[in-house]
Amino acid sequence: MHVGSAVIVVEINHPMNNNINPKAQQALQELKDQLKYIAQVGKNPASILQAQMKELRPVLAGLSNQYPYQDQSGEINYHKYLYPAFKSLEIYWQEYYGRNICKVAGTEKTLCKRCQQEIGFINAFFERHSFHYKYYCLEATELDSLFFTKAFGSGGGIANDSVLIPVMPGQEGVSCTLTGELFARFIAYEQLRSELLERQYALSPKPGLSNTSVDSKGKLIKPMQWTGEVIHLIELAHGIHLKEQVNNGSIGIVDFFASLGDFFGVNLGIPKKGFDNIKARKRLRKTEFTDQIREALLKKMDEEDEWGSRPSY
Repeated sequence: MHVGSAVIVVEINHPMNNNINPKAQQALQELKDQLKYIAQVGKNPASILQAQMKELRPVLAGLSNQYPYQDQSGEINYHKYLYPAFKSLEIYWQEYYGRNICKVAGTEKTLCKRCQQEIGFINAFFERHSFHYKYYCLEATELDSLFFTKAFGSGGGIANDSVLIPVMPGQEGVSCTLTGELFARFIAYEQLRSELLERQYALSPKPGLSNTSVDSKGKLIKPMQWTGEVIHLIELAHGIHLKEQVNNGSIGIVDFFASLGDFFGVNLGIPKKGFDNIKARKRLRKTEFTDQIREALLKKMDEEDEWGSRPSY
């Protein structure tokens, strides 16, 4: 997370997404990355949100055609998992910019107070829908046919008078059941709350040794700092991400760049721009740094084979 920027980058790989088929998971991740990219290069909140909605809403409109279901089990999966996962992105960014959660200007005390207010708003929402939120958190299934099929859970079907159907002002359950719409809001609000808590922690005063860590023997460990050229780390980061070496490839490239940059104490910038800079190199040395790594490793191996000695490090 970068508190001083206009975009907080904290990604939650929600366990509910595990119930989405791999094709939809990939589409969801690509959409997330695109929306974050728009947020990074945008000029102001209004234009950013407008561009994001232009990207997102056609996807939502065509979701049922893109991922049709054939039976009740498929319908439940669609309304409980697939649609909420995509819909949550719309809710997240609307709340992020609409409620000015993106605002980072002000004193640390003022920003901390604002974070606390927004966290309180989210917690109050969860409390207001406590029954359905517990059902969501427990990943319960007993009422799935009531909550996640159109015949029952849209608010206008067979069981529209059931007290178990959530009341959602302004939501008619046209694209999804009312509980599915509510689940989408749960996903978005959990994401926002996590980011607000991260921001609040970053803004809070820390003890003097907060920038160091201690090993099992009580020895201070200095933080890692990348001292080479940043473009070299960007090249390495793209290679690692393309080969899906972190989190089985489930982490988005924007989040991976942010996390790796934080670890080494450098700003890796926008992944696409970094990749364009790599491509702009001379034809024979486009992968300059990874070529140098390969040459260094081979040289070391040749030296070990020649002298039959142990590694010196």
